[in-house]
Amino acid sequence: MFKKGNNYGSLSKRGKGKFNTELKEHLEDMSNNIVKELNIKDLSSYEKIKFLRTILPYLLPKRKETSTKHNFVEQPFI
Repeated sequence: MFKKGNNYGSLSKRGKGKFNTELKEHLEDMSNNIVKELNIKDLSSYEKIKFLRTILPYLLPKRKETSTKHNFVEQPFI
């Protein structure tokens, strides 16, 4: 039953995440440096394709499934 002043949905029982933001930022900086140091011209065609397949999911938004079927119900005129 709803009570005034409750905390439903606002408090998490899981606690804080294992990785703090400083660690995430450090890992992001390291990965950016690695990508900057890569010489794309030295890669073979296979390695270029593999590299693209690896990084594209992080660059492009995920596509959501859409339905083309529309269920229209005729409304009677009054």
